[in-house]
Amino acid sequence: MSSPLPVATTDFYKALKALAEGSRVTRLEWANQSIYGVLMGGKVMIRLADDMFHPWLINDGDMAAIDWVTISPESVETAATIFSEPTDDE
Repeated sequence: MSSPLPVATTDFYKALKALAEGSRVTRLEWANQSIYGVLMGGKVMIRLADDMFHPWLINDGDMAAIDWVTISPESVETAATIFSEPTDDE
């Protein structure tokens, strides 16, 4: 049995709802805390490591994932703590 994740995670449906409400979302699988999704001008965009926003082509792995985390719209630094906390698997 795997250990619990260090933060509250959710599924894709709830992550998409959070986007619609103005939040940013990321996945624990994405090891880079600067990568996150956001709704911009009615389009779902993803900010990648190049610091640019790109149209987000959501794949079936993203839709099936349960490791989604909501990030405060005011600050992406919150994500840094998500990726720096050790788990029992490390």
